[in-house]
Amino acid sequence: MPRTGVLGQATRIDPVPADHEALDELREREDLGDGELLLRTADGTEISLP
Repeated sequence: MPRTGVLGQATRIDPVPADHEALDELREREDLGDGELLLRTADGTEISLP
């Protein structure tokens, strides 16, 4: 069954090893406190990441 929604037209971007390394470095930082990580899309939408 073909996808007909928005995600069916989305471009999938798989993380590369450098992306995982950057995330690991962020997780190791102690000076970030309890802040939140936001993903901001091209249209300005913000998505809070756990």
